[in-house]
Amino acid sequence: MEFVVCFPHKINSMILLNGSHGTVFSTAFQPVLRMPFIGDLVAEFVSFMLNHPYLMDHVRYYVLQPSIKSYLQIYVKIFGSPLLQDMLGKNYLFEFFQQYLDGICDDSVSLHHYFRAFQELHSHSVYHLLDKIHHPTLIISGLWDVLLPCLSSFEMARKLPNAKHCCDVYSSHATILENPESCVYEIVSFIKNMQSRKNKMA
Repeated sequence: MEFVVCFPHKINSMILLNGSHGTVFSTAFQPVLRMPFIGDLVAEFVSFMLNHPYLMDHVRYYVLQPSIKSYLQIYVKIFGSPLLQDMLGKNYLFEFFQQYLDGICDDSVSLHHYFRAFQELHSHSVYHLLDKIHHPTLIISGLWDVLLPCLSSFEMARKLPNAKHCCDVYSSHATILENPESCVYEIVSFIKNMQSRKNKMA
């Protein structure tokens, strides 16, 4: 979104899927409302792990590796799309998240980079610039997203002057893969609306 502020004439409209305006620790693991000190605790935990690689490696092997695999098996049963399961196979969502997480539990280097990436996402924010972005924007979020909660999307929609926010109640962090019918419908409707506006202006 910072690109849009810097180069507004390069962009006609935006579609934001399961995104955030930054400072991600402030909403991490808080899907509905912010809890006091949770963001600070998450930030301190990540910093502590990065400063103690030996301990981080033990946490990776003995805690994250077994828990994430078990969590994903439950997750995909809850949020897997029957439509995409028929098209791509029963394990499509599990395979996606295996690639998405990029083996963070397989070696300490991957986990280190993953933690560092979250620090970068937390240290940067465009929230103060959102009211300068007047481009038509479609925001799609998942109600049960704990990584980038819908709370952040509601905040973006409130600040962006020309935004529409669709919070999907049947999805989490990968709405387009978990409830594709609703998500694709909103995207196609938005694109058709943008095309209709363009034709009227021509």
